[in-house]
Amino acid sequence: MKPTGHQLLIFSTVEGVGMLFDYALSATLHEQGCPLPVASMLAFAAGFALRFAGNFRWTFRGQDAEFAPALTRYAAVAFARFALRPGAFGAFPGLLEETYDATRIGWILLEFGLGFVVSKYWAFRISMKGGQEW
Repeated sequence: MKPTGHQLLIFSTVEGVGMLFDYALSATLHEQGCPLPVASMLAFAAGFALRFAGNFRWTFRGQDAEFAPALTRYAAVAFARFALRPGAFGAFPGLLEETYDATRIGWILLEFGLGFVVSKYWAFRISMKGGQEW
């Protein structure tokens, strides 16, 4: 397994590319006449697939995660992270504005950091000695 710092850099890149792809596809579909909720769901699914593939292949490739369990666990992580965003914005009404104040940036970094830790130690679970998983 590669050092956490290197994994964090790759994770950041994969997640960033996935997020840009998600937003670009959502905007493109909506501009082509697709209703925004449908465009958002389709883009989220496509972005999820891209992020999972990138993290499975590059970020956590040194870990002994099997594909199907990792996919299921990563889906849970992705949906939890997705659910945190509206919860945070609902709890802090000013966060819905386009400005990025310290509270919003801090919340985004917390959500991202938790996503990395949970992905590393649960979604793409590492195997410990004796066949036990951690």
